[in-house]
Amino acid sequence: MQVPTHIKDGNVRKAERMSAGGPSNGKGESYAYAHEDGIPSPLLGMVGRQDYLGVTKRYYEPTVFGAEKLLKDRLDEARRLRGQVDAADARDRPAGG
Repeated sequence: MQVPTHIKDGNVRKAERMSAGGPSNGKGESYAYAHEDGIPSPLLGMVGRQDYLGVTKRYYEPTVFGAEKLLKDRLDEARRLRGQVDAADARDRPAGG
């Protein structure tokens, strides 16, 4: 899986535009900073709106014991908020697209 262009270092994006086969118009998806364009959460501060990987696979699932309970609460909150964004995006998307 390649790193999405919009989260690569600015120099990488510039080099990509200058290389053969790179985007000709120089307009790509821009990076959205969570602290500027995030979803506010009393527990987490801000949660980013962008989906960086485009996959639903979970690589870590904390337990309800010890310090992992705290991590689980925060991860559940982030997933809940991201689910709201995904649902809103689906509603805003044209039918069939």
